[in-house]
Amino acid sequence: MINTRIVKRYALALFGALKAEQIESVYQDLLAVQTTIRQSKDLRTFLSSPVVPHNKKQEIFKEIYGATISQTSLDFLILIAEKRRESMMSEIIDSFVVLYNKKMNLLPVDFTTAVQLDADLQQKLTKKIAEISHKTIIANFKINPKLRGGAIVKIDDLVYDGSLQHHLEMLYKQLSGVDMPFALQKTMASVN
Repeated sequence: MINTRIVKRYALALFGALKAEQIESVYQDLLAVQTTIRQSKDLRTFLSSPVVPHNKKQEIFKEIYGATISQTSLDFLILIAEKRRESMMSEIIDSFVVLYNKKMNLLPVDFTTAVQLDADLQQKLTKKIAEISHKTIIANFKINPKLRGGAIVKIDDLVYDGSLQHHLEMLYKQLSGVDMPFALQKTMASVN
């Protein structure tokens, strides 16, 4: 189980140690590291293995990232391995990204719809949330045909569920006074 206090502490320590001109570079480096971790099951297994000594993990970090990321970013990865926190690497990077977004006034927003939205509608949705939040929006549009219609918008921990599926469940609850039985939910999900 990941200790969120430790994760946040490492991310905050790195963020606080950076000069203003280093923040963007380290952010890009950590995104590249995160992409590698998420794409490679072998690397994830390697990082979480208690059998592999930390100095071997440091060597692997140098080998994989030595020529592609800044020395500051590489030193941070080596420090994490030295402190035996490499199994938390992905979560530490996620926490750093949260700090970066806050500093840069960025707000990631996930939009999930039943069908592909045209570029004009995507822009209008993004603009509206930017006006409300007074932040620059990092929009991520996803498609989930099971929604049947409507949209789900996720901003941080806040989720607005305007999907047809959700409205049908709420209507059922209002009419019957109880939650929709799982069997009926399953039937609704299988209806084309």
